[in-house]
Amino acid sequence: MKKNMLCLSALLVLLGGCGIEPTHKTTVKDFMDEEGLIRSYAHDEGSGYLSESIGLYMEYLVKEEEAEAFGQQAEKLERHFAARKEDDVFIRWQLVEGTQVNALIDDLRIIGAMEAASEKFGNEDYALTADRLEESIARKQTRDGYLHDFYDWELELPAERITLSYLIDGKSVPEETLDLLRKADGEPVFFPEYYDYNKKSFVQAAEIHMIDQLLIALNRAKIGVKSSEFDRWLAEEWKSEKKLYGRYSRESSEPAVGYESLAVYYYLYDYFQAIGETGPADEVFRYAEKLATDDLLEKSHFFDYIHYQLMLQKHRTEE
Repeated sequence: MKKNMLCLSALLVLLGGCGIEPTHKTTVKDFMDEEGLIRSYAHDEGSGYLSESIGLYMEYLVKEEEAEAFGQQAEKLERHFAARKEDDVFIRWQLVEGTQVNALIDDLRIIGAMEAASEKFGNEDYALTADRLEESIARKQTRDGYLHDFYDWELELPAERITLSYLIDGKSVPEETLDLLRKADGEPVFFPEYYDYNKKSFVQAAEIHMIDQLLIALNRAKIGVKSSEFDRWLAEEWKSEKKLYGRYSRESSEPAVGYESLAVYYYLYDYFQAIGETGPADEVFRYAEKLATDDLLEKSHFFDYIHYQLMLQKHRTEE
């Protein structure tokens, strides 16, 4: 009986059913360097290191209750990415000499992961780290209730805009900033990318990035705002094409590129779930499973790789 159970466990690992084992081992083996830092591309020593990667991996690890692996990443964050300016702490968005800015979306994701890890693993230090990051954002990166994309701690100036897809954590986002999300209706289909504080207006790009659009729609859904025109277009596009591309023309709503992205499918799956479209969400999941061949995953950016793992994880918990 024991032997049979071991065989079943091994089979589940091969099928991807045990979650953390194959994902953690693949991340360590293929994406991490000798110091345990996550590269952007597997086995590519020159592909760079991003705070985005640590934040997404932390998010995955805390949901899998992997306390030791989470602690290792928290240590890498502290040692390599943290920058201090008097009483403030910032997270470098990339590990490149001379980097002097953070990225709000990465910081909010890391704050959320740290808070969740503190509660799940009973580690007060994680909550203290999250508090310090939030306090620095509130002091330096927020003006009159409006969050800014980043803070330059050398020039001591925040960016003069807020990218709407960055507002992923409602608890850390002031109401004044959330009001911008509420006002950012699709015109006629797609949302503006950011709000310019100097011009006091929303700014639209000719080509939209689908990940940004889905994130904005998700951010709006989380605060109870519907996106009717975007939802209608999305439902029709999925029903007719059964796929979604990385970029679209704002004017024509037609694909502007020929590539697909596993991260796009994660956010499409997540958004369909958020608005109660469970049938299309399941179709997206099944399509992404077919798309995610070993060859594709091996060549993917860590952003796509880990989002696919997050989709598998999310689907597992919802079954």
